[in-house]
Amino acid sequence: MTKLKFTGLMVLLGMGLAGSLPASVLLSVGATNNIFSAGQAGQTAQELDFVPVAGNILTFQRPGFGSPSTVVTSPLSPCAACPTASSADGANLGSAAPATSISSSGTNLSPIQFTGIQMFLVAVFLGPSLPGSQVASIGDYGAGGALSANLATYSPLLGQTFFVGDGVTGTGSGTIQQFVVPTGATRLFLGFADALMFVGQAGMFSDNTGSADAWVQIQPAAATPEPGTFALLALGLAGLALGRKKLFA
Repeated sequence: MTKLKFTGLMVLLGMGLAGSLPASVLLSVGATNNIFSAGQAGQTAQELDFVPVAGNILTFQRPGFGSPSTVVTSPLSPCAACPTASSADGANLGSAAPATSISSSGTNLSPIQFTGIQMFLVAVFLGPSLPGSQVASIGDYGAGGALSANLATYSPLLGQTFFVGDGVTGTGSGTIQQFVVPTGATRLFLGFADALMFVGQAGMFSDNTGSADAWVQIQPAAATPEPGTFALLALGLAGLALGRKKLFA
């Protein structure tokens, strides 16, 4: 039995090196968590530190789920008596256009814009420090142009806030979206964006309600094993077969 356990461990090791067992981290993000506080003293944005690898992809998916398993939320609202969004994709809560159009002076993080939709999950990548100059907006997700909230792939810059929502192309279903990790990124932050009438300088977080639970995965874009990894996996499988033969002989 000891041999069987050992060879089984070799198989798992080979699969892990191949990227078949990517680590998943659960981040619970409250609606009071300000995305624009990322990387600063007293930040409320939820932070995940990671080892940078060129070409890695960020996705939001529960471990062990082959089909989309989206970010789970409790109802999100900017105040106790306000309308609510039932998904991390947010909703039109009645704020007049151009809401959402929110920025924060003094951080150099980009504004976040989504005309017509409010209270959605937002993310930003940072390196060891805040950007040294103002980062441009990724664009307005609600402007009817090339940028939208249901694309399959995004390539945000360092310090560029971007829409995450529930992490799939639809609301509650669809293709798992991929976010290309920018060069130099070592930290991921999640939070929400709020402001007076969802326009102007970020603020008004203290009376927000609701939260989002997001399973975060950062892994290679193509989880295809290298030839050496195939050899290790084959060795583990051969060892497992031999262990079973000896065990039951």
